[in-house]
Amino acid sequence: MAVALLGLVRAFEEYPHATPATIALYGIGMGLAIGSRVMGGFAVINTVLPLLLILVVRARVNGVMPALA
Repeated sequence: MAVALLGLVRAFEEYPHATPATIALYGIGMGLAIGSRVMGGFAVINTVLPLLLILVVRARVNGVMPALA
């Protein structure tokens, strides 16, 4: 879970263009978290909610299509 959190923090710091290393770090961390404990799946929710918030804010400012890009 700590590796996934590190990847998530790095991804938000590099937003909107996360590096492939950061994406891989997050993916490996999430895989390990979900593989070792079922509760690791809740980390997915903790990731999706902030991303949805960013998407909604960007969609209100720039429109839906540029926000999805």
